[in-house]
Amino acid sequence: MSFPSVWSKLSGNVGHLLNATVLTSLSFHLLFARRDAASERAQFTARISILESLNERLRKGEHIPDAEVEKLTVLSRKMQRGSEVEGQPDERGGRKGITWKEALLGREAPSGTTQL
Repeated sequence: MSFPSVWSKLSGNVGHLLNATVLTSLSFHLLFARRDAASERAQFTARISILESLNERLRKGEHIPDAEVEKLTVLSRKMQRGSEVEGQPDERGGRKGITWKEALLGREAPSGTTQL
């Protein structure tokens, strides 16, 4: 009596495993991209709202103290820089602060290692 080798049992399923891995990877990528786009859209909407309300008040001739104008413009700039925090997408679309080791093994690497 002969038993089939492990490789002969798995060889028929390798294509299916590869397809499942690719589809899962693409699904997660699209999920994260959609979530990041929604977050960025909300930030831009809030920034535009702040600047439009300031613009409307100035057009009406309302006296706004310089300190308040400065505070609102700084707030809108902070919102713009808010996407640069850890784990948020950078200008290339990648994520900041994730090392190769963390990406491959799923663990946080000690500081000072090569970043993606």
